[in-house]
Amino acid sequence: RREYDIFGYKGEGTWLDTGRPKDMIKANQIMIEKYGNTINSKNMKGKFIIWNQVNMDDIKLFGPTFISEKATIGKGSIIKGSAIYNNVEIGENVEIEDSIIMDCSKIMSGTKMFKSVLMKNTTIGSDCIVNESVISPGLSLQNGSRVYNVSLSSDQTANDS
Repeated sequence: RREYDIFGYKGEGTWLDTGRPKDMIKANQIMIEKYGNTINSKNMKGKFIIWNQVNMDDIKLFGPTFISEKATIGKGSIIKGSAIYNNVEIGENVEIEDSIIMDCSKIMSGTKMFKSVLMKNTTIGSDCIVNESVISPGLSLQNGSRVYNVSLSSDQTANDS
């Protein structure tokens, strides 16, 4: 049996377990609050990091929110406290709150997403509800799907859940 010395380090600031979706979302919000710019206008309120020019006449944004380059957001959509990454397409009249949408994902019109993480290359159909869930890379949800408090993997079949 070997003996090892164990050392600790007292860190400053906030520690979050970013392996947990709730903490991953919170970590993104903390970074936006720290490094974002405050904007208070007709359609934007709060702190933001926006790498893309967004047509603000047609959507509403509430901070802390991050929008990466080449992200598109459809008319009538509302984004609150969320991170929208590269090449994301969001349809019309979509509501996203306290969520993370990773690269190259699509959310079709009329969908509502709350407290969820959507991984890369994922498609969410029209008029879906995704709440407190994690959707794995490459997964597609059909129009009208309802997903509550689950982690869906593209490796699962209908019999696995």
